[in-house]
Amino acid sequence: MGRAVGSGPVRGALRAVGVLGAVGVVALAAAGPAAAGTNPAPRLVLVAAWAGLVPLSLIAPGVWRSISPLRTATLALARLTGDPREQAVRPVPPSWGWWPAVPGLLVIVVLESRFPDDLTALLVALAGLGLALLAGAALHGSAWYAAADPFEVLGDVVARCSPVVRDGDGRVRLVAPWRAGLVAPAPPGAAAVVGVLVGAALGDFLTDTGWWERTAPLGPGRADAVLLAVLACCALATAVVAGGARLALVAPPLLALVTAYAATHYFSVLVIEGQAVASQLGTLARGGIDALAVTPVVAAYDVLPATLAAVVQVALLLAPHLAAVAAGHHLALARLGPSRADRATAPLVGLLALSAVVGTALRFSAA
Repeated sequence: MGRAVGSGPVRGALRAVGVLGAVGVVALAAAGPAAAGTNPAPRLVLVAAWAGLVPLSLIAPGVWRSISPLRTATLALARLTGDPREQAVRPVPPSWGWWPAVPGLLVIVVLESRFPDDLTALLVALAGLGLALLAGAALHGSAWYAAADPFEVLGDVVARCSPVVRDGDGRVRLVAPWRAGLVAPAPPGAAAVVGVLVGAALGDFLTDTGWWERTAPLGPGRADAVLLAVLACCALATAVVAGGARLALVAPPLLALVTAYAATHYFSVLVIEGQAVASQLGTLARGGIDALAVTPVVAAYDVLPATLAAVVQVALLLAPHLAAVAAGHHLALARLGPSRADRATAPLVGLLALSAVVGTALRFSAA
């Protein structure tokens, strides 16, 4: 498997998929139907690429590096300029960590919560992010994407909970996440990344509750209220995670919160909106771009029994929390020994317990 994944034809095929996908999204957003919900471009970005990256990163960690059209463009430019090994670029300062990705993550959160069907906002966001990332890569090379690309950072954080790892020699192995990804050091800016991604999911849970339905303003101001609620949840989650990381001597396991909330949040999105993506792509293949405006989108909300969907979401939320507890205990034993391990992990366990209770309560507070 390692040889197959690392082979030239497979990597070339993945790069081709990324480039063709990016070109197709931009073309659809610019030339496709403008009515809300009829253009597949927003769903391709926010559902197929963004939400779909969560399960993909659990199954095949690091795959976005091969799919990313921006990495492909940087690789091509490096070869054209006679510097394929990128020896002339400046290294990314280690102190930057994931901080450069935070603005891009916020852009996607705003796009997802306030402008999910706005083609102009989508094009502006994609153009702005793309140009900013390409400019950074011109200075720092491909390593810039690991620090600044929101898609790549999301994939890397989720991959911390993946049991699939590759050794230095390329061999694929299965390892418990609490003995591999969740005990690896967290880069600077990790608390902000976790806060934004967890806060975005919490904001979505909050705006689905009955309390929100009763108290949120009606009319044009409702969308702005949703955005403010999501951003407030991002700020609160960032503060809580940063404070918890300072209190806990074993902070890297907190990265598991991203997988917990992203997987729970995007489960229903992928199940329902994934059908809509397939429906629109089928319409596009059969009737061309003009058929999108007149063909209804097919998506069944009852494709899974409600009880089964709820059980799956509870499991997706709680499993990473339990993995984080195991990782924290593993780290504490290695660093402090058995006598101090329990005391050292108490703040981590308390924060994870609070997170699990709040997340479950908000997610299953029916509107």
